[in-house]
Amino acid sequence: MVRTKSNTEEQSNQSDAVSFESALERLEEITDQLENGELGLDDSLKTYTEGIALARRCNQQLTLAEEKVAKLLSADGTLTDFSINESEGKSGQ
Repeated sequence: MVRTKSNTEEQSNQSDAVSFESALERLEEITDQLENGELGLDDSLKTYTEGIALARRCNQQLTLAEEKVAKLLSADGTLTDFSINESEGKSGQ
């Protein structure tokens, strides 16, 4: 039996490849569409689901950026080198 991807899985995979700026721009479009009532119920639900996936991705990207900045700054405010691979390995645990 062949398993097909759901719309949510496809949107999640698409949002993984989207830059932070592009995701934020799309979220603004989604917000405008939902606030203006331009969409029917089914389209509103699909668009809302897309927005949630993008918002989660943006939040994840911001969290990773904050962690990297925190590692760059030492306690006395000076910059400290760190390995990006080291940072990614710890966040995956």
